[in-house]
Amino acid sequence: MKFIVKTSLFVSMLLPSQLLADTMTCGQSLVEPGDTEYQVEQKCGKPTTKEMNRWIYDRASQSFIYELNFEVGQLTHIVSRSRE
Repeated sequence: MKFIVKTSLFVSMLLPSQLLADTMTCGQSLVEPGDTEYQVEQKCGKPTTKEMNRWIYDRASQSFIYELNFEVGQLTHIVSRSRE
C-alpha cells in the first residue's frame, strides 16, 4: 500500500501541473470569468499568444502561465500552469 501511495505521488509530480483558476491578477487588477476581451486587454495588456478564442499570458517573471478561454467575446475560464 505504501508503495502505491509513494509511486502515485512521484508520478503526479512528474506530470505538468495544470489548474483551473477562478481569477488572474494583472498588476492591481483582477481578471475573472465574465470579463470581456476588451476588459482583459485593458487590465493585462496584449497576450503573448492569441489564437482564436484562446489567449496565453506568459510573463517570464511569474511562476505561472495563464490560458484564458473566451466564448462570444466573454472570458469563460482561466487555466494556470506551473513553470516547473
